[in-house]
Amino acid sequence: MRDRMRAQTASLVLFIACAGALAAQERPLRFQAEVARGSSFRKEIGHGLVFLLQPTGVGWSIVVEPATGLEASGCSDGFASVIAVPMRGYREVDLEATYGNTAKEAVSLTPRHVDFVLNAEDCKREADRRTKLTWPSQYTQKEVEEAEANFATSTAGTAVLKVLDSKVSPSASWWKERTMGRSTGSSLRWSSPSR
Repeated sequence: MRDRMRAQTASLVLFIACAGALAAQERPLRFQAEVARGSSFRKEIGHGLVFLLQPTGVGWSIVVEPATGLEASGCSDGFASVIAVPMRGYREVDLEATYGNTAKEAVSLTPRHVDFVLNAEDCKREADRRTKLTWPSQYTQKEVEEAEANFATSTAGTAVLKVLDSKVSPSASWWKERTMGRSTGSSLRWSSPSR
């Protein structure tokens, strides 16, 4: 039997501040919310985008996508996950007990800096680059080198999510652990990437 417990998160209380525009900072947008296990959280953050916490069964995925929905954008990946690293494994967008992390460990990985592209065209471009980097044997060396040189260079925003408080208790099952009464703080800002 494993000595490390897996996790299932139960609730999440958020504090999120959103600020900025592409060129000039706007007044920060601040909000709070509570999310129960299995529930999602959605908040419009401006520029036609929404910040989401999508339930995964073992926590949440941190998502940024168009307010009209991801399908309408023509991009098959979320605006944050498309440029999240590492390519495989636990990423900043994973607020969940996966890849060997318990719920306690997941909430202790704070603050989380989550970058996201700002439009569908950049999402598609970054998705193409990510595919080339994830599956390099399917492409020429030149294509892979170009993808590597240009990956995550699209104009981007950043969400900073900080867990302020958490309570984790083991469950009766070895693969589950519950996180209850978790508070988080978060901020979003918009910026152009440095090259």
